[in-house]
This record gives sequence, structure tokens and C-alpha cells, in this order.
Amino acid sequence: MFVVSVSGDRIAQFLRENTSGRVWVNVGFASAFGLAWLDERTVGRPVNLLIGDIRTGFSKSSEADRLAAIRFIQRRDVSISNWYSKRGGYQTAHAKAWIVEPDPLNANSAAVLVGSANLTKQGLLSNFEMMTLADPAEHKRLRAEMHQVMNKSWPIEDKLLKRLGHYKPERSTGTATASASLPQQSYRRPSPTSSAHKTRPRHHSSRRISASSRRNELVKALIMVAAGLVLVALLPSLLDQCGSVG
Repeated sequence: MFVVSVSGDRIAQFLRENTSGRVWVNVGFASAFGLAWLDERTVGRPVNLLIGDIRTGFSKSSEADRLAAIRFIQRRDVSISNWYSKRGGYQTAHAKAWIVEPDPLNANSAAVLVGSANLTKQGLLSNFEMMTLADPAEHKRLRAEMHQVMNKSWPIEDKLLKRLGHYKPERSTGTATASASLPQQSYRRPSPTSSAHKTRPRHHSSRRISASSRRNELVKALIMVAAGLVLVALLPSLLDQCGSVG
């Protein structure tokens, strides 16, 4: 019998076996389904997600996937970034790696899973993919490479929210309590007995001040300063004229 393991099951097992520590993820492609799937499996733990190519995967999705992906993006303990370069030919952050940071008190608690699966429905559930644990001797190097490309990346949360039809970005705290605004959905391998997906609320935060607003305020301030300097320069002449009239 030809048996093919499902990559989503292997990644979920990896997260269950390494329950503490920040999760660093790099994939070439992701989708609304993939973000919803990851949200369900990282409740209560920080996630840094780097997606190499965001040109596909977010325009077409079910309503349940779309809303769950929005919730994931809004979590305060989640950061999502993008990196690519057009110099010397198009390059993207195309690795497929899952890294759990080691506990400060236990250097051996780190774990690294590498393979071929993207954070998409096909990559997690249907494609023939391979995922395997990295040799502990390679952990330090792999973490350094992950951090290096993360440091070069730029945030894309607002861009993804717009692609998902959410035009007022709000980051939630990721607290695992009930929310009436999102439908229940499970992001596991299709099964007639799959359990319902518990949702979490979104907490409102202050809107970010855009770069253009800051530039406008700076221009206004410079104009006021320039006007003041002109007035100071003209003041002696004005006083002389007033004295002559007197």
C-alpha cells in the first residue's frame, strides 16, 4: 500500500511536541486557509511568519478562512513580513522552515522542522510533501539564517488585511476566549468527526498614524517657522515706519 503522510499533520505534531517558545516560520507561499490553520495551532504563543511571495493565495478564499485569517493577522503576538529582491534576477525567501526558539534556561529545547510544504491548503493537506526534523548540530546555523532574512524583511500585515477585504486594521491580543463575530471552522484534515474551531475576540487598538500624515504635519511646522523668521526680519523696518508716522 502506498502511504503518503500529510504535511499539515507533521507540522501540527511538531508544534504539539514543542509547546513553548516563539515560533519562526518561513514559507514561499501562504493563503488565507494557511493563516487560519496556523492561528488554530498557535494559541497563546508568539509567531513570526515570513512569506516570500504574496502575489497569490489571498484573493480567493471561503468566508470562514478569510475571517479567521484576519483574526490571526490582528493578533498582537503575531508579525508577518515579506522579503524579495529584484537585483540580479528575482529572488524570494523561499525556504520552508519551522523553528521553535530555545528556552533561555534550556538550550536543548530548540527544535527545527524543514521540508517542502508551503502554508497553503494544498501544501498542508493534499500535495505530496516531505517534512523532517533538522539535525541538532544544524540548529544554530538555521536559526541565524532565519533571523538574518527576517531582519531584512518588511511588515505586510496591513497589505494582507486589505487583500482580505478588511480596510481598518486592528491588532487583537490573541486571547483565547469566545467571539460571536467569527464562524466556527476547523482547519484540520477533512474528517466527518472534526471538532469545531473555537474563536477568539479582537481587541481594538489606536489607529496607526500614516507616514503621509506625519509628513504633512512636518511641512506645516516648517511653514510656521519660516513665517516667524520672516516676521522677525521685517520687524525693525515696521518699527521705523511706525516711528516716522508718529
